[in-house]
Amino acid sequence: MPMKYIRLTQEQFHALAEDFATFLAAQSIDAMSWDRLKNTDIAEVDRQLDAFSDLVWEDVLSKAKFLEHRTRDVCFIFQVNDDSMSMLRFSWLDHTVDWTTVALAEWLKTHWSNEMLEIDKGTKQLTENRNQEIFKLIQQGASIADAPEYASLFLMFS
Repeated sequence: MPMKYIRLTQEQFHALAEDFATFLAAQSIDAMSWDRLKNTDIAEVDRQLDAFSDLVWEDVLSKAKFLEHRTRDVCFIFQVNDDSMSMLRFSWLDHTVDWTTVALAEWLKTHWSNEMLEIDKGTKQLTENRNQEIFKLIQQGASIADAPEYASLFLMFS
C-alpha cells in the first residue's frame, strides 16, 4: 500500500522509539523478530516503517488547528476546521519588515492599523481529506503552529 505522507526521519524514529516498539508489538513483532527482519526482509521493514510514519502523521495532522508560513516578505497563517480553511496574509508594503523574526500577535497590537500593513484574507472549503490539505501546506513550507492567539487574529480580521 502506498504511503499517504512521508517517512519519518531517523531522528524522529529515535524520538518515538517507545511508540514504535509498541506499534511493532501490536504487529506481533518483538525486538528479536525486528532484528531478524532488518537482516532478511527489507521490504517488510520498509512496510512497517512506512505504516508507522503514516500513523504518526495522521495523529499529528488531525490535531493541527493552526499553521504558519513565513518568508522575509510575507506571513501566512491558516486556521483549519473540519471542512474549511481560513487564511490571513500579512505583508508590509515597503518590505522592510522581516516576517521570519516578528512575534506576530504582539507586533500586530501596535501595527494593525498602520497603512503600510497589508492584510488579505480568504476561506476555502476543503475538497480533499483535511489532513492531506494540511500536509500539502507543510510540504510547501508551512509549519504547525501551537498558537492559541491565532484564533483571536482570525476573529479580529474576519
